[in-house]
Amino acid sequence: MKFWRSLTARRHYGIVTAVSSGVFTVIALVCLCGICVSSFDMPEWALSAAMSIALIMGGYITGYTFGRHKRRQGIKCGLESGVVLLIITALFGVLYMRSVSVWVLLRETVLILLPSAIGGIAGANRKNYKAP
Repeated sequence: MKFWRSLTARRHYGIVTAVSSGVFTVIALVCLCGICVSSFDMPEWALSAAMSIALIMGGYITGYTFGRHKRRQGIKCGLESGVVLLIITALFGVLYMRSVSVWVLLRETVLILLPSAIGGIAGANRKNYKAP
């Protein structure tokens, strides 16, 4: 119980919500890709492209959410949250595949960290407009 309270504390709340939203985005897009594969006869390159888009969108959402929460240092916030998302996706990938490929880990690193840094910048620089 104490561990849960420390995770949901104010200082950890932003990264937990950002990474969970990124993980949810990746899972939702992978499930959507699975439905498309089972419904249509998709070539292998299309499946690979859809998985890459899922990782890119998850990284961007993670960085954007954490950048919006912190409101400063967008690149740093985006990279922090992107590293956590990268660790989670790499861990589940290794557990699922039962092997480690350097090429796949390098590809995942680029596909997650670059969009998360861009998302962190966009989230930190987003202005809050109030309705008149």
